[in-house]
Amino acid sequence: MKKRQRQTLIFWIILVVMIVLIAAALILQMESFAFYNNPTAGFHMKYPQKWTVKENPMEGAAVVFISPKENELDYFQENVNIVVQDLSKKPMNLDEYSNLAITQLIAVFKSNVDMIESKSIFWANKPAHKIVYIGKGDNGARTKLMHIWIIQRTTAYQLTYAAQEAQYDKYIGLVNTMVNSFRLN
Repeated sequence: MKKRQRQTLIFWIILVVMIVLIAAALILQMESFAFYNNPTAGFHMKYPQKWTVKENPMEGAAVVFISPKENELDYFQENVNIVVQDLSKKPMNLDEYSNLAITQLIAVFKSNVDMIESKSIFWANKPAHKIVYIGKGDNGARTKLMHIWIIQRTTAYQLTYAAQEAQYDKYIGLVNTMVNSFRLN
């Protein structure tokens, strides 16, 4: 075999081995999802199977999905929660609800909120609103949050994703899968 042919063969062997290794690494990193159904609150969705599920952990929250700790020093576990709010006593449309939610957020947290994004979107096949912002704690900690909400008759459904600012992008792919799988029953 000529030297040039051997070099080409070695190149192709190395390339195939690298592709196989990269594919294996991607497959190992792929997260498997489980199915969550809440017939009482009227929704279902997928969530990362390794995340912890806590139902009704606090008033208003139907469920919270919590990421596993990365190590012993991981003091903030990224999470997604779904809040279901009864609006029957004070019905409002999506625009009214959005204006109220954003006004309250700014009134409560004042200068500790840096709004990144506020826009109309579609979620669960319905018109929705999405905001993304940085919340700054007294200790200097920065939490990045995403809220998406919809109104179904007299019920508001709000999904919130919270992460340390530096970790937000690490989990956004998983969170987007959760967001895109959310459906009303």
